[in-house]
Amino acid sequence: MKPAEINLASYKTIAIGNIDGTGGKEVEGLLTQELNNCGRFEVVDRAHTGNILHEQNLNMTDSFDSQSGAKLGKMMGSSALIFGNITRHNYDQKSKTNESTCYNANKQKYTCYTYYIDGIWNLNTQFKVVDTSTGKILATKAIKSDANKSVSEEGKRPSIDWDRDTVFEGLYKKTVDDFMRMIAPYRVIESVTIFEDGSLPDLENGRKFAERGDWNLAVERFKSACNTADSNPEIKPKWRARAHYNLGIALGYSGMDYKQALDELQKAQNFYPGDDECINAIGKINEFQADERKLKEQGASLN
Repeated sequence: MKPAEINLASYKTIAIGNIDGTGGKEVEGLLTQELNNCGRFEVVDRAHTGNILHEQNLNMTDSFDSQSGAKLGKMMGSSALIFGNITRHNYDQKSKTNESTCYNANKQKYTCYTYYIDGIWNLNTQFKVVDTSTGKILATKAIKSDANKSVSEEGKRPSIDWDRDTVFEGLYKKTVDDFMRMIAPYRVIESVTIFEDGSLPDLENGRKFAERGDWNLAVERFKSACNTADSNPEIKPKWRARAHYNLGIALGYSGMDYKQALDELQKAQNFYPGDDECINAIGKINEFQADERKLKEQGASLN
């Protein structure tokens, strides 16, 4: 779980204003859906927000001040208001032809041509998040979403195999996903290396448990591997290091015990200095610790 870029924990209600420009309605719809799905906010009905702004003669594209914020705050309470503008919504199509030398079945040369068509999509969106009671701008974010597709054929102009609107729909989704990471915690998939060696069978056993997400059993097996490695002088220092590394990974990536995870990784470093995997893991565990502190501040569930 990664923390949001800004802490909106004190805002239980969120309203969506206009997203102006071509594609704005589609972005508004997706944003409303994602806000409802994230479960962190009570989302004010779009029509209700629009009626209030219209009645109070407030324009969401203007800069809010304390006076206009006070007006809105009386009607909506202390809420966060999101609005924005699509500043670029562009599709461009380019064609080119490459000339080359080809050979027929009789190995005779002839001039042949390959035709290319490139489709290029650009979507730039500017978001603002405003405190409705004060008019203070809480955050701004500019998001660029681009896509490229290409098709080619030898001897004739190729047929386009894409739908322009479908690609834009993908860019709307990407834009909203990027914006949601600014205002709400989100999940990410982390990959990590776990080692195994025939001289320490519990490394393989622990890895299997870790792959299934059973971190408690993985920790048990890796602890057993560490005990075996530390008590057997025939085990090479590199594999003693790997045993403690695996234990540190299991403790840290599961969130069980960051301090002990870092202690185990330091032991691994002592046995096998300069190992890149271990150095990277220490940095990652420190990152997890910092993220957890922010997530607690943001009131996010860590499960």
